[in-house]
Amino acid sequence: MKDNTNIYVKAKSIKNFESLNVIKRELEEKIILIIKIKPSLNKNIKELKKIIDDLNEYVSLIGGDIGKLEKNTIIVTSQGIRIWRSNNINKFL
Repeated sequence: MKDNTNIYVKAKSIKNFESLNVIKRELEEKIILIIKIKPSLNKNIKELKKIIDDLNEYVSLIGGDIGKLEKNTIIVTSQGIRIWRSNNINKFL
């Protein structure tokens, strides 16, 4: 049986801990978020770690997934959506 639920990919940015609430609300839907970490957040390592730890815990709680795409970009998925990981990704490029 096919599931006709649409899954969307959305770009967001995170600049402080308060931005996390918006991201958590987005994850209540079937969605894949590409999240850009604002440069100002990289200067505050303590807050960045707090945000990433909180997001990791929330994503685990809802059954989603989280991964790093680039230095300042992460991907976060809602429940039931997994991120494919491979050590040999370069052989496909």
